[in-house]
Amino acid sequence: MESFADLVVRRGRLLLGLSAIAVVAALLGLRGLRRESDILAFLPTGDPQVALFREVGDRFGGLDVALVGIETGDVLAPEALDGIRLASTRIRSVRDVEGVLSLTEMTSARSSDQQLDVGPLVPRRVPRDRAALGELRARILHDRNAVGTVVSADGRAALIIAFLAPAANSREVTRGIRAAARAALPGARLAFGGAPFVGDTVAAQTEADLRRLTPFAALAILLVLFGQFRDAFGIALALGTIFAGAIVALGAMGALGQPFTIVSGSLPVLLFSCGIGYALHVLSAFNSARERLDPPEAVREALREVGWPVLVSGLTTVAAFLSFLAMDVQPMRMFGLFAAIGSLSALGFALVALPAALAMGRRRGPRQSAAKTVRRLTRAIATLGARRRGTVIAVAAALSALSIAGLFRVQNDVAVSNFFRPGSEPYQAEAFLARRFGGSQFVQIDVRGDMTDPAVLAEVARIHRAAAKVEGVSDVRSIAEALETASEAMGQGRRLPATRGQSENLYFLLEGETALAQLVDARRSEALVQVRISGMDAARIARTLDHLEAIAAVAPAAAARVAVTGMPAVNRAFARSNVRNQMLSTGASLTLVILLAACLFRSPVVGILAALPSVVTLLLVLGGMGWLGIALDTGTSMIGSIGLGAGIDQAIHFLWHMRAAGPGSREATAARAGEVAGPAITAGALMVTAGFAILALGETLPMHYFGLLTAEAMLLGSLATLLVMPAVIGRMPAARPMKAVERGLVAAAEEPS
Repeated sequence: MESFADLVVRRGRLLLGLSAIAVVAALLGLRGLRRESDILAFLPTGDPQVALFREVGDRFGGLDVALVGIETGDVLAPEALDGIRLASTRIRSVRDVEGVLSLTEMTSARSSDQQLDVGPLVPRRVPRDRAALGELRARILHDRNAVGTVVSADGRAALIIAFLAPAANSREVTRGIRAAARAALPGARLAFGGAPFVGDTVAAQTEADLRRLTPFAALAILLVLFGQFRDAFGIALALGTIFAGAIVALGAMGALGQPFTIVSGSLPVLLFSCGIGYALHVLSAFNSARERLDPPEAVREALREVGWPVLVSGLTTVAAFLSFLAMDVQPMRMFGLFAAIGSLSALGFALVALPAALAMGRRRGPRQSAAKTVRRLTRAIATLGARRRGTVIAVAAALSALSIAGLFRVQNDVAVSNFFRPGSEPYQAEAFLARRFGGSQFVQIDVRGDMTDPAVLAEVARIHRAAAKVEGVSDVRSIAEALETASEAMGQGRRLPATRGQSENLYFLLEGETALAQLVDARRSEALVQVRISGMDAARIARTLDHLEAIAAVAPAAAARVAVTGMPAVNRAFARSNVRNQMLSTGASLTLVILLAACLFRSPVVGILAALPSVVTLLLVLGGMGWLGIALDTGTSMIGSIGLGAGIDQAIHFLWHMRAAGPGSREATAARAGEVAGPAITAGALMVTAGFAILALGETLPMHYFGLLTAEAMLLGSLATLLVMPAVIGRMPAARPMKAVERGLVAAAEEPS
């Protein structure tokens, strides 16, 4: 690092200019950023259930359903019916709405003189006189297709069902539906439910949480920084490396045309938590040297002391983010890629721009009273770990064993109850829809076959009847039921057609029925049995789905294929993906960081031991999730890779300074490492803990748990480093970086001169 440090001091202005050019170029790329709030973008690619959902959705004009619940004193009053009609019309005009089903959009079949009259359930001109209105009310409340589907049995609540196009922009379409419903029904209580509204609300509240809480998190971080370093100039430079790294990451995202998703919103905060340590270690070493040297020489000594561990620990964080490429969710892969780009950029700025600026900056050393206090504290903690090694190892082993037991209790679901706090507006909306209409989630049982063939129709009817008996199913609709109803209205009894000709006649009579497009395709070669699931409990929904899949598995040869799909089935695939992604990304991250640490110390054993504090921390965090009932979701599935990358950063610096302490007792080397590396480790942990603890105040539960668990992981990781490392590694042989890598870095540094 000698030549590299000399280059940074001698060519500081040039390096700062090049760094500024890189940031300006990245700023230009920000113009290409575009937002993407569609929660369906987070579905795992290549999953058979997701592929089936998209395939069936394309054929039937989309399976994504947005629900608008309406509650008044009487939804069958003329004014209420007029409002429902107006709302239905306006919702249908919203872009990406394929169709609308409501009280005023439904048709009703009635027989008259052996003729089947199909007309609107609610006439265009709603009657005002009492007798006609009473007759209309009776007809609606006795219509088995309407009650429980678009109107409650007591006539106090109604439902508008909007079917969205397969590639709908969920944010735009849900906002359009909200505006249309509120404008048409100003006096009614409205509840917006279904997957599109859930996804939009999660995205909007997450963005609002970040906007509202980030300033407070930044303030908490600045207070921690200034309280420890008492160095406004150095702190500003350290923060600048992170901001520059974030700008480079976001600029690259915009330049490459990648969307800015709800996960991308956490990128700046995440880069800060994982990347601030690079600058802090350089700044801490510089301030220590600055007490006796002038700025240029202090920079040289700081880079000689911490340059290698900063470089390798930074590369471990980059490797941890690159492990996201093993995931099967495209936005998460892109998040990992651009987080790696941002982390690598922050590392470069910390090793080049920061020391170059420090070498040209302040001529008087900062006040070090706070840092000295922290050094004494971290020295004492590290000494305790070495002195009480048996106790430390026993406690760590016991807590790890308890955490492993908790791993088997981790919930793996994406139920609505895992996104919103009880009592929140979205939670109440889902509860209203469950109470009044049996839920907001639909499962579709896809049946392929000739839907004019009596044998195939009989199979659809069998599935319909069996599904209706399953616990947790609140409503079932199918083409078989529609044909039976038409036959009954014709006076031929409630039965299925016996011949293809009879089927064709009934289909002809049902033409124009609004709901028919969601039951059978235009070619009559495929049908959907629409099953509504009640409740929000994930375990109950899973059991219901298992029963429906068992029903679909018993399919005779008459039907070419019977398969279960819909958002609950996709959610289960999503949950499986979370577990798979957690295992793949954590495994890849752990392997890469161990290899990098082993290369730095030229010892596989030391590489493994360097990951030990992170592994213990990860077990404690994930095991705690199991014991506390916190579900594994997209946000919490990132904790593994992030915790490993940031945790091994601290361990590498601690081990490096244990090696630099030279021969001596376990306590002496641990004390020296705690004194030198401790302040930067503690500062980074306290800053991240403070910042993410603020984010834990977010409205959405994913934001709350992500902030809480990240803060916990960083705090536990630093404590585990200071206690566990001295306990387990006291007599490891000294090591140094690989000579080939060192020669390459020196050659690169000397080349410009």
